[in-house]
Amino acid sequence: MPDSPIENFLSRATQGLHKLLEEVFEAGRSDMKRELTTFLSGGDTAQMTGTVSPATNSEGRAPSGTVKPAIKELIEKAPNGILASDIIEKTGFKENSVRGTLSALKAEGFAERHGELWVLSQRKGSL
Repeated sequence: MPDSPIENFLSRATQGLHKLLEEVFEAGRSDMKRELTTFLSGGDTAQMTGTVSPATNSEGRAPSGTVKPAIKELIEKAPNGILASDIIEKTGFKENSVRGTLSALKAEGFAERHGELWVLSQRKGSL
């Protein structure tokens, strides 16, 4: 006896839900791997992975006080400068947060813009 249309629909929906749950589980595993790496390395995942990846809160925002230090670290580690787009890619921070922080770092004398690259300020290096 062939399956009814409702049984076929439920079967496909269950398969789709199963696939979605597997993807969510794997994404969660990636977060757990990153947290474990951070814990085991004493908190410096940037050294191991080349990225800065702070935890985010429920709104997808980085915790207060983590954006500026992460961006400062990337600028310090890039002797030839770093693009704002690279900072966005490596940190996962929102574009407006990165650009605003870069502007603040420039005003503080920490960073300078050379064309499209952000570099450690000459004033900062000579202090």
